Amino acid sequence: MKIVKIFSLLIVTALFTACNYNEDNFPGLDDMSRPKNVSSYEYTIASTDFATIVTALRTNKNPEDSITADALNSSKTFSSTVLSNRLIPYVLKKIYYSADLGSVAKVTFPYAPDREEKQDKLSQTSYVLNTDDYKQVWNSNTDYVSALTPDKSPATKIPVILAAKKPNAVSGDYAVVQYSYSEKEPEVSIAETRYLFGDFEGMPNGATAPVTIEGWINKDITGSKFWQCRVFSGNQYAQFSSNGTNEENTIYLISNNIDLTSGIAPKLSFDVTGGYYKGDLFSVLVSENFDGTEAGITSADWSDISSYFDIPTTPEIPASGYGTLRTSGEMDFSAYSGKKVVVAFKYAGNGIGNVLTTTYQIDNVKLSEIKSSMNVASSAIQYGVYQFDGSAWKVAPAGDNISILQPEDYTAMGVTNLTTAQAPNYLPVWLTQKFPFAQESTERTVVFRTSSSANYADKYILTAGTWVSASTTEMHTEQYVVSSQGWMFDPTIVLSIKRSVNTDAVQKFIDYVHNNMDGKWYPYPGRINEEHYYGFNAYYGEIAFDNNRSLYGDDEIKNLATDEEKWALFDKRAEEGLLIFAGINYPTLQTHVSGVEQLLKVRIEHFYSTSNRRYFEHTLKCIKSGSGASTPAEYEYIGKEEISGI
Repeated sequence: MKIVKIFSLLIVTALFTACNYNEDNFPGLDDMSRPKNVSSYEYTIASTDFATIVTALRTNKNPEDSITADALNSSKTFSSTVLSNRLIPYVLKKIYYSADLGSVAKVTFPYAPDREEKQDKLSQTSYVLNTDDYKQVWNSNTDYVSALTPDKSPATKIPVILAAKKPNAVSGDYAVVQYSYSEKEPEVSIAETRYLFGDFEGMPNGATAPVTIEGWINKDITGSKFWQCRVFSGNQYAQFSSNGTNEENTIYLISNNIDLTSGIAPKLSFDVTGGYYKGDLFSVLVSENFDGTEAGITSADWSDISSYFDIPTTPEIPASGYGTLRTSGEMDFSAYSGKKVVVAFKYAGNGIGNVLTTTYQIDNVKLSEIKSSMNVASSAIQYGVYQFDGSAWKVAPAGDNISILQPEDYTAMGVTNLTTAQAPNYLPVWLTQKFPFAQESTERTVVFRTSSSANYADKYILTAGTWVSASTTEMHTEQYVVSSQGWMFDPTIVLSIKRSVNTDAVQKFIDYVHNNMDGKWYPYPGRINEEHYYGFNAYYGEIAFDNNRSLYGDDEIKNLATDEEKWALFDKRAEEGLLIFAGINYPTLQTHVSGVEQLLKVRIEHFYSTSNRRYFEHTLKCIKSGSGASTPAEYEYIGKEEISGI
């Protein structure tokens, strides 16, 4: 069950008004810029804001931000590892882009205090094995299947893939991996793979019928003719002659784009013959950069590969009549394996005066090879969790108590994935079925899919026989300020004290003086909510600067002649007292929070008389981190500034 609490990290009861804030806390700000849009905002993070942060993190293109983006994209919640003070400025930059130096925003957001680092690390996008990965697994660009098998097991092969894909992994990193798995090894078969084939069958034929094969180009770039589809004895073929054209003809018959990226040793062949010989007018070309347009014919780079074939010439081609169609032999096309090319058959003749008019016929154009192929009868998607131990990736150890849902689990639940809101309704049942003999207080971290690629991890604990989510969500509030570097987290604690407001902190200080500082305990008889050495009064929430403080045994003040002298001593003691006050009330503060100096600002009334009450903001800086009452944080007094009120 999700528990929602609302509290504030900052004890703030008044809007920030100190005019020297930037100067004191962010050295280097240009006070001469005279900001005109200094504003105070209050904002609650919306669901769309997480997308803003995720997009910004992915733009940064580094492994750490990618992991954080995955976790936040899945959880929509900040935590001890998905840091609000680092990420929320991305949102403020987008929303309050015109805010000037010194502007302040109090931002409220969901925070998961119980989430462990392991959960955030597991809340990531799945790495899905791709074609290149499977080629690596089977050590072949051609003889492979897109699946792992018992022989090529996930436990042995996926760690090798992850080592290459995640070279910057550090010890303790996790990876959620999606892959296909076949319980049986692949079967191997031998078959012809055709990359190109044209036998010119099935289309209209005759002197006026152009060769029209889908994806091929039939173009005369110097004349107006075309390769014709002809038929003889029931067999169709391509033919051309410049005889009677009365023009120069440069005709290209260009194949469709041929994909040889998976080729090993393909071979090109065709049948060819000729008739009425008047010159060698036929050539075979190949191009790697033809753009597929008629206009691109002249700009493409063409390699003449005619010499690799046995192309007939005279006397095989008779001066009168035709030869017989026969094979041209074949060309080893291995040099083009891994590429995409086109093949062209070019006729260059001249029908003006029938000077160059040899007839050529071609048929059965084929680019192919005999290849073995591997196939599995069936495979299924599986998910796995892997961890980097500092030297190698391995299946996540059993001791991590991690479980990941499989496709069949979602099918059984009747869903394709789970939202974080649905999970508490489904996962307790799943865990009960999965671990029927689990003992009380058993813990499992469950990884489940929230979309086609995103995963979320949550911890469940068996409590009184029922699996219960260990996650809680609280609403936190933090303060941010515009500095010269833009919006940034401001960890400054502002404590405003006045009658009945935060006076418990003053009483705590007074009690400390009473119990630990006998030489400085000057009380009003019968009252323990005020002391007259430092002048703190818990009832009124003030520091007394009036001369009555000298009536209760404090001879040092009593012996001073003027109010100015007494007030100067009051100031000195107030500074001393506030340093003790800070250590008592904030014993665990650290010197820096997210790289920013930790400041404490105490706003309190200085009481001079009933007609002279002035208000000051005292600034202290934590100079030594503390761990508790026995070793409290230590502070340096920075200064004070008079303010208009509290």
